Amino acid sequence: MESKIEKSEVTAEFKLLLVGDNKVGKTAFINRHPIEKLEKKTIGAIDVEVNLVKLVTSYGTIQFNIWEALGVETAEQLTEDFYINADCAIIMFDLTSRMSYKNVPLWYKEIIKYNEDIPITLVGNKIDEKDIKVKAKHITFHRKKNLTYNGISALANYRWECPFVDLMKLLCNDSSLSLVEAPPLRAPDISMSEEKIQHIEEERKLAEAPLPEDDDL
Repeated sequence: MESKIEKSEVTAEFKLLLVGDNKVGKTAFINRHPIEKLEKKTIGAIDVEVNLVKLVTSYGTIQFNIWEALGVETAEQLTEDFYINADCAIIMFDLTSRMSYKNVPLWYKEIIKYNEDIPITLVGNKIDEKDIKVKAKHITFHRKKNLTYNGISALANYRWECPFVDLMKLLCNDSSLSLVEAPPLRAPDISMSEEKIQHIEEERKLAEAPLPEDDDL
């Protein structure tokens, strides 16, 4: 049955934390969408932008108010005022930077300190790059913590929507939720060959495989 909800009518609204080391591509990721800037604020000494993204889904129109701290180097720089009352979170790392992946647990720790039981998804950006340092088979944190994971390319718009869909399914308690309209994204800055995409898809299966039973959690 088709949804009778008007696109302008928001069915659900959520505060989303977008965190990760500096220069992993968080701003580039958000700027792919012609976002509406909700507000800019200062929390402590940190500048925070709140950007609004609306997605039209089989559940209705869902709005994310995306909180992004600018120029932050470590998770501990952000205070309780940034983290509290979040509904969900994206932790982003750079697939060409082992340190940005190594710091993922620190971001996770700070999020759950203030929001114990919210949906969190892990995102590895820059999958279009040749010099991938964090291989799919070594991306295990999400499997240990029962999170979803997506390798994306913000600049190529590759799998841009996937982290949002994963979060919406959990937030709306609807595993069948899907986009009924493609999100309006800016034209990609780069292109990826079919061979590259096929290789990425094959690698993705490694990041989704169950961990060995004797893996040390």
